[in-house]
Amino acid sequence: MGLRALPFTAALVLGACSTGRQPAPSTTGPRTLRGYILVVPMRDLLDSTLANLLRRRGFRVWPDVRGGSGPAAALVSFTFRDASSESGRWLHARFFDTRTGATVAAASVPLDTLPNDARLHAQALVQALLAEPAPSPPP
Repeated sequence: MGLRALPFTAALVLGACSTGRQPAPSTTGPRTLRGYILVVPMRDLLDSTLANLLRRRGFRVWPDVRGGSGPAAALVSFTFRDASSESGRWLHARFFDTRTGATVAAASVPLDTLPNDARLHAQALVQALLAEPAPSPPP
């Protein structure tokens, strides 16, 4: 390749790089939880019960991420108690898109209102995750 071809090759490479942009995260991936494979690591009774309940509702649930399988959303769950208020303990669950990190679904349930049973906690989380959002008031 001669020196004359160098500017042309550089322009071609730069042009290819500039057109290969990734779309904005809001336009990638399914719009609802149904379009995802749900990744629920089976660490404890809550996780396994949650996975079974989601399977019964028709979701594909896997214990770990598998490459090349399509859009996946991974579960992160945790309990939280705000020390500055008397609201009690809450169990939070979030499904995140494994490619973009965007939150796909989120739910929280108050643990103080439920018996100390992981199966009941999982049922409450599934109901909250799959509940239709309240319609927003008209402007």
